[in-house]
Amino acid sequence: MTGMLRRLLFLAMPVCFCLVSRAQEWRYPVPLDGAIGLIDSTGAVIPDARFEQARASGSGLLAARQGSLWGFVDPAGQWVIAPQYLSVDDFAEERTRARVAEGWIVIDRSGQRITRRAYPEMTPVGGGLAGFQAAPETTRRGRPGQWGILSAETGEVLVDPQFDGALAPSEGLMPASRYRTFLVFRLERRWGYVDDRGRWRVPPEFVSAWPFSDGLGLVSRGGEALFLSAAGDTALTVSHPVAAPFREGLARVQTRDGWGFIDQTGAHAIGAGYLAAGDFSGGLAPVRTVEGWGYVNPQGTMVITPRFRLARVFEGPLARVTTPEGEAYVNRAGTLVWPR
Repeated sequence: MTGMLRRLLFLAMPVCFCLVSRAQEWRYPVPLDGAIGLIDSTGAVIPDARFEQARASGSGLLAARQGSLWGFVDPAGQWVIAPQYLSVDDFAEERTRARVAEGWIVIDRSGQRITRRAYPEMTPVGGGLAGFQAAPETTRRGRPGQWGILSAETGEVLVDPQFDGALAPSEGLMPASRYRTFLVFRLERRWGYVDDRGRWRVPPEFVSAWPFSDGLGLVSRGGEALFLSAAGDTALTVSHPVAAPFREGLARVQTRDGWGFIDQTGAHAIGAGYLAAGDFSGGLAPVRTVEGWGYVNPQGTMVITPRFRLARVFEGPLARVTTPEGEAYVNRAGTLVWPR
């Protein structure tokens, strides 16, 4: 695996945990009284909400852990789906995946099980679809089980297992891979995109392929990064050594001068000069300068002064940051709302 590919793997991994399909009151986890409590977007504490672990959410349901098991609570911190799962994703859609002892299943917002059986592995739900892996014994020569596609709405299998790898579906397409023989004995995996009927919309000829975002799919081939349209046409070739998927019309790139952002024509929308950068979310992106981390808008204006040791992408009204005193939350005006 090349150094460029390793960097692409790290930078371009699907980030779906801050995307929600409903506008709801956001809740954020904070340490309280030796446990994890919740605050709202003003920093006010939600009474009697105490967990061992929780994740920020604005979907109306928030993943929380009690003991070793996960469930979901409402904005008041009351259990809606009792803790019973080994692992869960956030409810970015009406369905999400959850792990039970037998494997991965799909559940709805009431906790009702949608899939009739559990699968050894499953991709996150995207666009009402999910990739699932069959048992290893169904694959020849001892390879891992192959992947198919199911409907997250009904649990019905739409495409029988036939792919050698899969990532989260997005915008109607799923990154999928096939092994090919290289130099007679060596197997190499190549990635492309399939639709919900299992048809190759983009043939598997790339070293990597990531879920579509902003109408484009990021792939790598022979040391170069490309952005493809849903038809498989090359929309943009990236000459920079490192690139990440487009978010809100801009994509992070690393040049010799540092990090910046390009638009979908390949033009530099925000000049490269930052020591590090994160994706745009809600019109702001974290960037690092010699003074620390701050936030820029799509015009490249620094709207939150660099002063944090670390800054994460905004999830709804707040972003989690690290100050010299510890973990905190900042709003879009640059004001710390927690700790108060």
